[in-house]
Amino acid sequence: MLVIITLLGLVILLMVLATVGIKSLRTIGELWQGLNQKKLEPLLENYLHHGVGLDALCGVSSRKLNRYLTPLLIERIRYVRGASRGHMTQLAHDLGLVRKNHSALNSRRRWHRARAAERLGYLGGAEQVQALGALLVDKDETVRAVAARALTQIATPSAVDILVRTLDDPSELTRLRVAENLDRLGPQAVPHLISRAREWSACDDNSRCTGLMTMLSVLGGMRSPQARSVLRATIDTATNATVRAEAVWALGRCGGPGDVRLLITCAGDKDWAVRKQAANA
Repeated sequence: MLVIITLLGLVILLMVLATVGIKSLRTIGELWQGLNQKKLEPLLENYLHHGVGLDALCGVSSRKLNRYLTPLLIERIRYVRGASRGHMTQLAHDLGLVRKNHSALNSRRRWHRARAAERLGYLGGAEQVQALGALLVDKDETVRAVAARALTQIATPSAVDILVRTLDDPSELTRLRVAENLDRLGPQAVPHLISRAREWSACDDNSRCTGLMTMLSVLGGMRSPQARSVLRATIDTATNATVRAEAVWALGRCGGPGDVRLLITCAGDKDWAVRKQAANA
């Protein structure tokens, strides 16, 4: 009995020591990062405000720049637009930060891939869209979610189109994440959603129909009048009752008095889900 109690005591002691050790290491790491950022921040500010000091920044090791300067740059990029943002992203290119994070997208470690994707959403541009798009099928759910957010930050037409095409992903969580990001893009995403919804309106497989329903849900959430024609067409042509029901719901949010006659017709549909959404609409 005494041996068991002693062993339990040792286990508890080791757990306490491990917890304290991990917290101590984390605290030391944060302090070390703060010290390094304090050294780099004046160099960064000098370059951004006066255009001098690039040589001093280039003299810092690429590892330190990526680890300590990148967060400082992103912290500033988040709150600026136009020429100021372009000035900072160009600096990231010149210092090799974009190239270094692009390489990290292929890392074996998921957190390295996720961190690199997040950074490229701020530091990268159109040239990073395809690489980030490839992460939307990453084996890790977190990496896929971060890549979707990064593409939303870049927001070029090709980035938006990749997000829309991912709405038929087998993972429900991925579809929801992508839908949230498309909703953030707002009107910019509408033409892409409408175009893809037209292509998928005659869906004949589960994943494609699920993707179409997600598109219709996003369009309905945006209350976009531009979507009326594709919603009406989907109601007329879709053979999947669940898809028709989603289109009817969306039309109730996007449509107007001219759609009442069609909604009344849907209220007599043979499928109860369509009738229910027609009543709601």
